[in-house]
Amino acid sequence: MKKKQLITGIFLFLVMTIYLISGTDATRRSAEDYEQIIGAARQTGARPVLIQFHQSQALPSVEHAEAIFSMGDKWKRTLSREWNTPVAEDRDLTEKHPHYQIVWQKGEAKFTVKWTATFESGRWTPFLITRIEAPIEQLDQAIMWKEQWSKWLQKQRVLVKFNTCLESVYDAKLNHDQQNDRITQVLHSLEARVVEQMEDHVVISTSAYSPHISDYILTNDMKMNVQAATHVDHEKSLTRLIIGTPIITTTY
Repeated sequence: MKKKQLITGIFLFLVMTIYLISGTDATRRSAEDYEQIIGAARQTGARPVLIQFHQSQALPSVEHAEAIFSMGDKWKRTLSREWNTPVAEDRDLTEKHPHYQIVWQKGEAKFTVKWTATFESGRWTPFLITRIEAPIEQLDQAIMWKEQWSKWLQKQRVLVKFNTCLESVYDAKLNHDQQNDRITQVLHSLEARVVEQMEDHVVISTSAYSPHISDYILTNDMKMNVQAATHVDHEKSLTRLIIGTPIITTTY
């Protein structure tokens, strides 16, 4: 009996050790991902200005939309106490798609958590949406929020994968060939293989796969984990470069 308990104990210890190591390794790889795309942008002469982390996750369905508020209230109280940070709140049950939103802000950095829901077959399906946005000068704050939130979600047994988006600028209006050249430089820096391309009179966009980015999605049965896009801001006389992993989830 004691031998069986010892074996069970060793097994549980090994499982927990692997879990903790894999969690730490995932955080390290994630850190390397945004370091990679920041470096790639700078190598083209772009000036990084804004970092975003974004995720959206469906949660177990509920019978009443009010359950979204209950969940939001509970998480808000706990997080405010654990993080010792005041929280702004926004809620609305009158819309067709109710929502509950809490926001942390420090300087220009903003961390938004939103619960919304859709109604189907007599039940509500809640969605948890997270957006962390910060100027590049507050990158450390954004990373800290992302790591704290990831640990919190692990405790809630919610599996979430973040998309990362970096916005950089060139202080000039680049022509079509110059924009294509900058995107090619980004992909070359990441040793990325082009998967698909799209362009119109406003935006040039390329999707690719890089072995230096930790995660990927499948598109037409092909791996893809980085997108790079450019567009000219004529009003401000500059060109914006957006790099997203595995996809761009911000307006461009």
